[in-house]
Amino acid sequence: MRGGFLLLMRVTAVTSCVTLATSLAALKGPTSMAAFQVCLQIWLAVSLLADDLAVAGQAILAGAFANKDYEKAKATASRVLQVLCNFVAATQPLNALAFVFDGINFGASDFAYSAISLDCNWIGTLEAD
Repeated sequence: MRGGFLLLMRVTAVTSCVTLATSLAALKGPTSMAAFQVCLQIWLAVSLLADDLAVAGQAILAGAFANKDYEKAKATASRVLQVLCNFVAATQPLNALAFVFDGINFGASDFAYSAISLDCNWIGTLEAD
């Protein structure tokens, strides 16, 4: 119940960030809104590439922690981060790391971290315009 509540808080916070960013872009006019939507769709597509690594790491880490095989957990986290750096990090360094660390923390059942961390760094760029 506790883990589910923390994940619900995280999803609510992430959704709120996207909603806020969309409303800020809409206030700037149709050109800014169109540009925002293009950027948002590219961001979401590349984010899902990083999420694949997070899900794989989550499954392996959960098994390793269940078996108290901390060496395997450490090796898995290290390997997922290495693949990440070679494949996704060139396009979205902070967001890609957030997705992989989410997978690591979900696998380790550390839902509190995921509930308080947000990956909406791009809102500041809208406000800077």
